[in-house]
Amino acid sequence: MESLAINPPYINETASEATVVPDAPNDADGTMIIPEDQDEHPIFAEWAVDEALNSVPVGIIVADENAQVLHSNRAADRIIGKRDGLLVRNGQLCASARNDTDRLRRVIRGVIERAKQGRRAVPGIVPLSRSAAERPLHIVVKHIWCSTGDAPGEHTGPLANLIISDPDRRMTAPAELIGPCFNLTPAESIVLERLVYGLSLQEIADTIGTSRNTVRNQLQVVFEKTGTNRQPELIRLVLSTAIWLDREPQSSVMRTDPLPRHTAMAAAAGR
Repeated sequence: MESLAINPPYINETASEATVVPDAPNDADGTMIIPEDQDEHPIFAEWAVDEALNSVPVGIIVADENAQVLHSNRAADRIIGKRDGLLVRNGQLCASARNDTDRLRRVIRGVIERAKQGRRAVPGIVPLSRSAAERPLHIVVKHIWCSTGDAPGEHTGPLANLIISDPDRRMTAPAELIGPCFNLTPAESIVLERLVYGLSLQEIADTIGTSRNTVRNQLQVVFEKTGTNRQPELIRLVLSTAIWLDREPQSSVMRTDPLPRHTAMAAAAGR
C-alpha cells in the first residue's frame, strides 16, 4: 500500500553542498538552499509536490479525524479566505452554519473510520451553505493513506482528503494553450476560450469587435477541427484535457472591454 509522507521538511544547512533554487520556499533573503542530493534530502521533492497541488484549480485539503488541517493547496486557501461556507478555526475545519460543521466533521470521521476497518471506500459529499451566494460549496471527502510520524512509515493510517470546487469560479482554458492542442488559429482559439468561459456568441463578438456571423463561422471551423458537432460536446472535450489546470490563467476573457484594434482585426480576419 502506497503512503504519502506528510512530515516536516528536512533542511540541510550546509551551504557548500547545496544549490540555490529560485521560487523555492523562501528563507530570510527570499531563496531556499536546496541540497544537491535530493534522494537523501527530500525537501525539494516536497516543495515540488506542493507546487503541483497549487496548480490545480480545485481546493485540496488533508485533515485528520478531528478535522485538523494538515495541508491545503492554494485554491483551498482562497476558498477558506473568503470566510463564507468553509472556515478554519484553531486549525480545525468548520462551516459558516453550525449544522454544516457537525455534518462535515461527521462525514470526515466516517470516511476515516471506514478506511480503518477495511470497509469499502464510499466518498462523502457535504454541501456547505453560503451567505453571499445562492449556490453552496460542495465538498467531496475521500480517504488517503499517509505516514504521519517524524520518519516515513513510523505511523501510518488513513486521513481525509477533501476536494472543494468553488461554483463561482469559472473554468478557463487559455487561448495560447487551446490553439496548439487543437491546431487552431489565434482567432479560433480566442472564440473557443471565451465559449468555454461561458460567453454567448454575441458576447464573444462584442468583446472581439466583430459580427456574430463571423464568430459563428469560426466556431464551425473549430467544430470541424475538433471532430465535434455541438457546443456542449466541444466544451466537454476541452475540459477533458489538462489545459484548464493553469493556476492563474493569462486569459483574455477576463477583459470587459473590446480587444485592442490590431487583435480584434486579426480575430475578425480569422488569423
